[in-house]
Amino acid sequence: MTTTTRRSSRALLLVPALLSAVVVSAGAQVNSRPIRPAEQAFLDRVASEFAKILPPVPAGWAEVERRIYDAGGMTSDWDAPISADYEVQLVSSELEARQKVVEQREQDAADKNRGAFEAANARNQKLIEEYSAKIMAAAGRNDEAGQKRLQAELEKKMADGMPAPSGAAPELSDTYARIRISINPYNAPVMAEKKLLAPPGFTWVGRREPDANSSAREGVTRYLIGRWVPDTEGSGHTLKYTPNKGATVYGIAMEIEARADRADALFRAMSIVRLKALLQQ
Repeated sequence: MTTTTRRSSRALLLVPALLSAVVVSAGAQVNSRPIRPAEQAFLDRVASEFAKILPPVPAGWAEVERRIYDAGGMTSDWDAPISADYEVQLVSSELEARQKVVEQREQDAADKNRGAFEAANARNQKLIEEYSAKIMAAAGRNDEAGQKRLQAELEKKMADGMPAPSGAAPELSDTYARIRISINPYNAPVMAEKKLLAPPGFTWVGRREPDANSSAREGVTRYLIGRWVPDTEGSGHTLKYTPNKGATVYGIAMEIEARADRADALFRAMSIVRLKALLQQ
């Protein structure tokens, strides 16, 4: 979040599921000031609402971690609204049992194919020895084209000789979910997301499925509500706020990291009325 360049970092607080969230301030940095009483009261008020906004833990799931991040000392020239992030992580109660099933299937597949793979590896070792001599002979003749042809032949024969994997275990799905509600983030990049139909009052809803460039296990659905405007680069949205009125919620960005249908169910179970009520507090 780009605003972190203008405020000091906040200590990370891990809150057990059965305990209420408590905000602890970090020490101020150079050219910074402490959180003012009105600002701390604002953060405490928003934190108390967070637990009321969250959906009930789904049947067969458990809350494993709750985190709160917010501003510590503020820089002396700070005029933007105070930002804070609230996060909860859920896992399926069946996760451990399902992991054991996957591991056993992987082991069964490995045992089944062990003999075939050993035979294929022995055959490939002989191919490597045979083709190494041919490639060296081609190199001695400065036959670069011949070397490339022999190398391609070797790789194809080795690949063709390997047994096809069987009994591969399916990947675990719908076992993890994370809800993160960000109060007054400076911007929200959405260029990699597929736009979805936004519920009444929401500026944006988008979905990004997991890919090689994403750390999300099962994709992320993002919701924006409040005073958001498209940025000049067209890559996302920027928060519009009134300077020097920091103890106010101008905008909220919420991410639900979960399989698409699970994310939808978690959103529907949330108190959207309370979420909207945070605006302009």
